[in-house]
Amino acid sequence: MSQRLWFSRGWLIVLVFASTRLFAQSIPYSATQRQQINQLQKTIQKTFDANYSRALSLAKKSNLPLRAIRQNGRIVELAGVDDRGNLVYYGTTVGNSQVATATHTSSLYSGGSLGLNLSGSSASVQNKLGIWDGGAVRATHVELTGRITQNDKASTAVADEEHPSHVATTMIGAGVNALARGMAFGAKLQAWDYTSDVSEMTTASPNLLVSNHSYGILAGYQYNPDLTGSTQWEWYGDTTVNQTYDYKFGQYDSRTQSWDQIANSAPYYLMVKSAGNDHGADGFPGAGQPYILVNHNRKISTVLRDTQNGYDQISTNGVAKNILSVGAANYPLYGYNQPSDVVIADFSSWGPADDGRIKPDIVGIGVNVFSANSSTDSAYVILSGTSMASPNVSGSILLLQEYYAQLNSGKYMRSSTLRGLVLHTADEAGPTPGPDYKFGWGLLNMERAAKVIGNTDQSNLLSERTLTQGQRDTIRVTASGRGQLVATICWTDPAGTPTSVLNDRTPKLVNDLDLRINDGTTTTQPWILDPNNPVNAATHGDNIRDNIEKVVIDNSIPGKTYTLVIAHKGTLNGSKQDYALLVSGAGGKAYCESRPTSTADTKISRVQIGTIDQAGASGCTSYSDFSQVSTTIQAGQQLPLTVSLGTCGATKNVVVKAFADWNQNGSFDDAGETLATSSVLANSAQFTTTLTIPTSVTNGQIIKFRLVATETDNAASVAACGLYGNGETQDYLLNVVQTLNDVGATALVSPEANFCGQTNTDMAISVRVHNYGTADQTNVPVSVKITDANNVELTTLSGVVPTVAAFRESVLTLQLPAASTLVAGQTYTFTITTNLSTDQNATNNSVTETRTTAPAPASGLFTATQCGTDTTIFLRNTGGGTAFWYDASAGGNLLAAGNQTSVPKLPTSRQFYATLNTFSGTVGPVDKNAFGGGTYSGNFGPYPLISTTVPVIIESARLYIGNAGQLTFTVRKYDNTAISSVTLDVNPTRNQSLTATTSGQLVDDPNDQGAVYPLNLRIPEAGDYQITIDYSGGASIFRSNVGVNGFPYQLKTSTGTPIVSIKGSLYTSGSTTDTLKTAWYYFYNLKVRSLDCPNPQRTAVIPTTSTSPTATITPNGSVSICQGSSIALQAVTTGAGLTYQWYKSNAAISGATSSTLQVTAAGSYALQVANSCPSTRSSAVAVSLNTAQTPTLVANGFVLTTNAISNIQWLLNGVAIAGATGTTFTVVQSGRYTVQGNVNGCGVAISNEVVLTILATEPLLSDDELAVYPNPATKQVTVSLAVSASLSKAPALRLTDIQGRTVQTGALQLDGKNYSAILDVSSLPGGTFFVVVGDDRTQSVRVKRIQKQ
Repeated sequence: MSQRLWFSRGWLIVLVFASTRLFAQSIPYSATQRQQINQLQKTIQKTFDANYSRALSLAKKSNLPLRAIRQNGRIVELAGVDDRGNLVYYGTTVGNSQVATATHTSSLYSGGSLGLNLSGSSASVQNKLGIWDGGAVRATHVELTGRITQNDKASTAVADEEHPSHVATTMIGAGVNALARGMAFGAKLQAWDYTSDVSEMTTASPNLLVSNHSYGILAGYQYNPDLTGSTQWEWYGDTTVNQTYDYKFGQYDSRTQSWDQIANSAPYYLMVKSAGNDHGADGFPGAGQPYILVNHNRKISTVLRDTQNGYDQISTNGVAKNILSVGAANYPLYGYNQPSDVVIADFSSWGPADDGRIKPDIVGIGVNVFSANSSTDSAYVILSGTSMASPNVSGSILLLQEYYAQLNSGKYMRSSTLRGLVLHTADEAGPTPGPDYKFGWGLLNMERAAKVIGNTDQSNLLSERTLTQGQRDTIRVTASGRGQLVATICWTDPAGTPTSVLNDRTPKLVNDLDLRINDGTTTTQPWILDPNNPVNAATHGDNIRDNIEKVVIDNSIPGKTYTLVIAHKGTLNGSKQDYALLVSGAGGKAYCESRPTSTADTKISRVQIGTIDQAGASGCTSYSDFSQVSTTIQAGQQLPLTVSLGTCGATKNVVVKAFADWNQNGSFDDAGETLATSSVLANSAQFTTTLTIPTSVTNGQIIKFRLVATETDNAASVAACGLYGNGETQDYLLNVVQTLNDVGATALVSPEANFCGQTNTDMAISVRVHNYGTADQTNVPVSVKITDANNVELTTLSGVVPTVAAFRESVLTLQLPAASTLVAGQTYTFTITTNLSTDQNATNNSVTETRTTAPAPASGLFTATQCGTDTTIFLRNTGGGTAFWYDASAGGNLLAAGNQTSVPKLPTSRQFYATLNTFSGTVGPVDKNAFGGGTYSGNFGPYPLISTTVPVIIESARLYIGNAGQLTFTVRKYDNTAISSVTLDVNPTRNQSLTATTSGQLVDDPNDQGAVYPLNLRIPEAGDYQITIDYSGGASIFRSNVGVNGFPYQLKTSTGTPIVSIKGSLYTSGSTTDTLKTAWYYFYNLKVRSLDCPNPQRTAVIPTTSTSPTATITPNGSVSICQGSSIALQAVTTGAGLTYQWYKSNAAISGATSSTLQVTAAGSYALQVANSCPSTRSSAVAVSLNTAQTPTLVANGFVLTTNAISNIQWLLNGVAIAGATGTTFTVVQSGRYTVQGNVNGCGVAISNEVVLTILATEPLLSDDELAVYPNPATKQVTVSLAVSASLSKAPALRLTDIQGRTVQTGALQLDGKNYSAILDVSSLPGGTFFVVVGDDRTQSVRVKRIQKQ
C-alpha cells in the first residue's frame, strides 16, 4: 500500500507574516544582521505580493484553480508567475526507524555505535527545526502531540494534513509505533504551509537552524487525475522558449535567487529541499497521445516533448546554491557495503542545474517510508517520494548541530559547514567514484559526519575560516591512514543573477574559491562534472561552478605530509568569503627513520605478499620506499609472505622482521605489531612465513608495513626504527578491505514468541544467516541446538544454506519432528551456529535467542441443543479457544467449525465430539505447475482475498522469487486497517541466467522450485480480508496468469460449509475495483491452522433440547432525557440460562452483559439474549438526549418576550435586572439585553443578545409638532414638522432600526408652514423603526416610532 508523494509547487503565493517566537537559546546574529534580515523580508514581501496579484489575475482570467487536492494525494497551489510571465504552481510530491538505520542516524541515539544520546531534545536545538508544506501538520497525532507549533492558518482538512504529517513524523516522530520513530524524535517543530514560504522563511531564518521543504515547482509532464475525459496529462513548459524541454528544469530564476539571498542573510540556517519526482515523468502520456499545454490557454497537443528519462529534471529553487537538494534512494536491505547498494528511486529527479552545478546534493531514503497518516491520531501510511527522503536528511542533520553545540559550549556550525560536512562524509554511490548528477555526493552517512565533529581518533579537521581578498590559506596535514586523505571546502555563495534562457551554462557562482592538495610533487584538483556530457564519470579539474570543492588523495600515504591551498579567483563580492574546511584521514605522525649505516653486502632482492611482487634495487641500498606499492588485506586473513634476500658482497647472517602499525599511532612498538621474525638466515636465502591479520582491523584503513633485514645473529637487535649496520629497510602499504569469507547467524525467525509447542505436527524452525563477506557462499552448514530451562539439550537440528550472495541474507527452515515435544508454558533456548569452513571471523558465527511456549489452552464448555421442533442442532462453546465438531471420538468427519455454529441434523452416532484449535490444512494450488504459466514482477498490484469463519494463522507458503529484496505482506480489513504483517528477505529461486522479459516482466522459469517461507500472519477473528504486498530492494515475485480457474479455493467441513476461502484478488484500475479470478497471486501451498494452541482431546457432547429465548425492553421513564441524567432499560425475557449483550446503534456495548442497562447517551438500544439456542435480539428503543435549550428573545418595539418557562432572569449589559423574572420585559433604557431561563426542563441557558437604543424621549400622542403617517406603513411614510422660530433652516432627517443603525436619510423641504419629506420604506423588513429629526444648532431631537408591515 505505497503511494508516491512529493510537493511540487506551481506558482501561487500569498504572503503571511510569521510571528516572532522566543527560543531557548538564540542563534548568534547581531542587531545589524537581524535588521538586514528584516529589510530583506520586506523587500521579498513587496516583490511577491505584486507577483501573486499578477498571478491571481491571470488564474482567474484563465479560469484556473488557486488550490486543489488531487485524487492521488498531491496538493497543488498557485505560487505566482515566473520571470517569463507564466503561471507557476507549487505541488507536493507523493518505516522511519529503518530509514534512520540506513543513513546511520541511529548511530547517534542512545545505545548507538557512537555512545551518544542525541534526539533533538537539547535546549540548544529546541524549536530550531522548521517545516513548510502543503497544509497543517496534524499536531494531535500520537507521534507529534505537544511538539508542533503551527505558525499560520494552514488548512486542517484531512487530505491537506496527510503529506505534512507524514513528513513531520519522519523528522520528529516520537516512536509510539517503533517503526515510525523520526530522525530527531525529541525535537520540536515549527510549521508553516508553503503559501507564503519565501517571506516566512526570511522572517523565521534568524531563529531556525534547519528547515524542510518537500515540495517544488510543477514542470514538464504532470499527471492530473482530477481532469475529466481521456486527457489527464499536462505539460508545464513554454513552446515559445523550447518545443521539447521545459525551461524551468535546472533554471536559476528569481525565486531561486531569493532562497540564496535568505541563506546569505542568515548564515546559520540551512534549507533542505526535495529534488522532485519528475524522472521518467511517472509514465508520461505516450507518443501521439493528447495532453494539455498549461501555459498556452490549456490547448490540447499531441507533440511529443522530452520524456524526462535522461538528465535535468530539478526545477528552479531545487537548484539553489546554498541549500541541500535531496534525491530519493531505495532502502538498502542489507546495509551499505558498496556503492552499488545505493539504488536510485526510479522517480527521483536528476540534475544538473543549468549552469552545471551538482544537483541533487545528496540522497536519502525515500521509497516505502512508513510514517504517520492524518486520517486519525494513530494512523500510519507507507509513502514514497523525494518528499520522504528530504525529512530523512533534515531531521537527521539537526542532530549534528546538537552534537556540535554539546562539544562547543553551545555554539552552532554555519549552514555552509553543516552542508559541507554532510557532503564530505556521504557514502559513495553510483557506478564510478566521485559525484554525479543522479546521487549528488552520495547517501547520507550520519555516523561518519558525527565522527568528524567528535574527532575522537584525531584524524579529522573541522574549521570555520574566512578568506579575504587576495588571501591564500595554506594548511599542512599529515595522513593518518584512517581512510584516504579527503579535504572539502564549502561556502555560502552570494545570490546569483536570474536567467530565463534554456540551459544557460553561465556559472551562477559569484565567489569562486579553489582547493588544491600538493604532496610535494603532484597537485591534485577537486572533482568536477561536465554538464554537456552528464553521463560521464567525474574527473579532476578546476571547478568553476560549485560552491563546494572536494579533493580525494586516492593513494595517500600514512605519515606523509600534504599541503592544502585555499585561494580564490577574481574579486570577492564583499571583499571576503567565509568558508568551511573539512579534512579526514589526517592527524597522522611521520614514521621513524630506519636504515643501515652501510649499503654493503645484504639487500632485499624481492618481496611477495598478496598482490605485491616487488623486486628490490639492482644494487644495494639502505632504504626503499615502496609506499606507492600496496596489497589488500582482510581481517582474520592468513597471508603468505616471502622475502628473498641477496648480497652485493660477502655472505652474511641476516635476521628479517616484519612490522605493521595496526593501531596507526605512528609507531611499530605496540603489542602485536611485530608480525614475523625469521631465524638466522644466509643473505642468499628466502624467509617464508604466514602472517595473521588481526580481526580488529577495519575496512578502509591504510596500514604502514615495514620489512627490516639486518645483518645479525641476534633477532632481539632488529628493530623497526633507528640505524643499524648493514641490511635494508623497505616500506609498503596494506589496504584493509572487507573480508572475503564471513558468514554469521543473525536471528531466529520462527517460532515466534508465545508459540505453540504441542501441535502434533512437525514444527518449522527458521533461522536467518548473513553473508558479511565479499564472496558468494554455497552449502553453508547451520545447526540449531534447542535446550530447556535447565540447559538440557533436547535436540540439535542441522541443515545447509544452498546459497547466500555477498552482503545478503538467507533463511533456512528446518523441521522439528512432532515427537520432539516442547511443553506448554516453558522457556527454551535456541543456539544458531554457522560452520563455514573458510570463515575468517568466528565472532559472529553464533546467536542465541529464547522463546517461551504458550500456556496450555483453556478448556471448552460445549453444548449441543435442539431447539423446539427444529431438526437443526445448535453447537456452542462458551469456554476458551475455537471449537471444532466431529462425529467420532477419533478420525471421523469434521461437521462444523466455530463457537456458535450449527448442523442440519444429528450425526448417526447421535452425539458430537468437540475439540479445541485442531484445524489445519492447505488451501489453493500446491505449486505453480497447477496452472499454465505466469511471470515475475516487482510491482504486481492485486491483493489476494481471504475469508475465514474462525480465527486462523497463515503459517507458510511456497513463493517463487525472481529477484532478491524484501517483500512485506500485510493482512488488512477491506477498510485497509492492518491486522498483521510480515517482512521477508527473499532470494531468487528463479534461474538468474534467464533474462528474457515480456511487457517488462521476467518470463516463467519452468524449473523454478520456489521456496517455502514462514509467514505467521495472524487473523484473530472471522471475517473478510485482503493480503497486500509491498516491494523493496528490487524484489520480484511470480504469479500465475495462464489457465487459472477453480475459484473459490476453500477448506470445508464434511457438510460443505466453507471455513477458509480464497475467492480471487482485489484489483484496482483507475477508479474501478474488481475481483480478479483469471490469475493466482503469490501464495502456493498456503498452509493455515487454528490461531491458538491445539487441545486435541475430544470431548463427547450429548445433545439436549431447549426453546429459543425472547426479549423486550422496558424503560423506567421517558426515553427523552436531559444531558447529565440517565434512564434505566430493563430486559423482559423468556428462556433459561440466558446471556445478555446490549447494543447501541447495532454495535455491541463493551461490558454491557446484564439484564439492565443504565443509559446516559442518545442512541438506538437493543438487547440480544442467548442460551444454547440461537440468540434473539429485541426491538430497538430510541433514547434522545436533550441539552439546555437556548431561550428565544423577541423584540416588539421596546417589549421583549422569551419562550423560557422557568428560572427566568432578564439581564441588561450582563447584569441581572431586579425583579425582571417574567416572560416579558419592557425596555426603559438603552443597552444590551439578554434573558436566561429554562426552556425544556434540561437546564438554564442564556439567549442571544439584543441591542436597543432609545435615541430620545418620544413626544406625547397629543404633541402634533412632528407628524409621521401612515403608521403602520407599507410603502411610503410622510414626515411633517411645523416651522417654528427656532428653526432657521431645515433639520436633518433619518430613519433608524431598533438597534439605532441608520437605514435611510432624507431631506426636509419647506412647504409653507411645514418642513416635509416622503420616505420610501417598501424594501425594509417588517418591524419597528424610528423617524429621527434633529437640529444641530439647537441640539434638539424629535423621534416618532413607526411600524413597518
